[in-house]
Amino acid sequence: QLVLFIPIVLLFVKRWGVLGAWLAYPAVDVIAAITGFMYIRRVREDINEHVEKVKSAKLAVEP
Repeated sequence: QLVLFIPIVLLFVKRWGVLGAWLAYPAVDVIAAITGFMYIRRVREDINEHVEKVKSAKLAVEP
């Protein structure tokens, strides 16, 4: 979040002054939450693909 926070604070302060500094906190939280959600979704897809490959490999080996 810190990596996002500093540039967003600078942009928001330039645009809205002190209010921008306060608005930056929830804005960064929303961006971090969306990024985290997308990352978790991607990892779950990768895990599911791996599980399917393992299952199909086991089925191919079993008589």
